[in-house]
Amino acid sequence: MKQINPCVKSVPEPRTLAILQARLSSSRLPGKVLLPVGGTSLIGFMIERVRRARSLDQVVLATSDDPSDDPLAEAAHALGVAVVRGPLDDVLARFAFALEQHPADVVVRLTGDCPLIDPAVIDRVTACVASGAADYASNCLPPTYPDGLDCEAFRADLLARAVDEARLPSEREHVTPWIRAFAEASGRTGAVQCSADLSALRWTVDYQDDLDLIRRMVDRLGAQARDADLYDLLRAYDEVAEHASHHSRNEGYQKSLAQDQELD
Repeated sequence: MKQINPCVKSVPEPRTLAILQARLSSSRLPGKVLLPVGGTSLIGFMIERVRRARSLDQVVLATSDDPSDDPLAEAAHALGVAVVRGPLDDVLARFAFALEQHPADVVVRLTGDCPLIDPAVIDRVTACVASGAADYASNCLPPTYPDGLDCEAFRADLLARAVDEARLPSEREHVTPWIRAFAEASGRTGAVQCSADLSALRWTVDYQDDLDLIRRMVDRLGAQARDADLYDLLRAYDEVAEHASHHSRNEGYQKSLAQDQELD
């Protein structure tokens, strides 16, 4: 039997909330998150993989309050996922609403165009913040994992500060720029890196050819696709790589930064 020292106070594990942002009005591939992948929707496939992360206490979908996102909200409810809705263009506000309704100590940011997200990577990134080693952590600064496995985690109280202090459109749309800058200034960031540089691989979905590639990988893996690890995914990718898509990483964020410059 485990011995408990009555003189040592137990420290509760931090509560971790994963917020999955998604909408149907994507300019490059409208409605992509409800398109079919592996016998379900893209967002449904991703949620199944996210739920395999051991570090998460809850997963919430944050979408807009625009009527165009009603089908997405309904799909998430059908999957048993809580839904929070807010401004279409102010994603940071949506995250704040999610945290208000589902309080937590650590927030994990995920985007709905990453159906092959790796639960083990989520756990590694989350651990950096949950352990107290960092205020903000990610696996994409610098990027070493395939584009489409991106994950960020940060202290929940920083989200509240960001809502009050972030002003630029890019900070409001992409949620974490202000938080990341704050953590960097205090030297409290964490970086999770892959054992090999796989950053040239693209497993995110912004265009039709992206979706076609993901479908081929999932079909190649078959029943194993929902719990495939990074090595399984690499093997499937190698078998269909001749059809790989070639687009720039973080196109949406770069576009937002350009819009920031236009405001100067």
